[in-house]
Amino acid sequence: MLKCEKMNILESLKYNVVSNPQNISAKEVTALHLACANGHSAVVTLLLERKCLLNLCDNEHRTALMKAVECQEEECATLLLENGADPNVMDVRGNTALHYAVSCQNISLAAKLLSYDADIEARNKGRRCVCVHREGRFIYFCKVLFSFQG
Repeated sequence: MLKCEKMNILESLKYNVVSNPQNISAKEVTALHLACANGHSAVVTLLLERKCLLNLCDNEHRTALMKAVECQEEECATLLLENGADPNVMDVRGNTALHYAVSCQNISLAAKLLSYDADIEARNKGRRCVCVHREGRFIYFCKVLFSFQG
């Protein structure tokens, strides 16, 4: 499972977010990535108001939406989706935001991503999102996801 690194948002955002919301650190992590990973929806809102780029990727090609989903920060993920974040960007391992939601067993985030046209057929290492977990206890989760296929 992917780890979510929590950090002090104030320490991490040493630069002036208001004047340069696209500022990228040495690890190619934007202020939006940090705010989403740490659940700071007020900072996410400020960055969105400042017209930050939603789909910038870090050094592992993860978007802020992926970080929000990975860290189970649903409010931040919702803000990003409502403002046009792409749920189908793939990271260096082929994961999409939906893969992260499935990996975290978060039905509400998975449903939200699917309502914003996340690709249920997206493949990572040859497997679809719903196949990330195959044990019996995930059958209900898979049924919920398949109900979005139409």
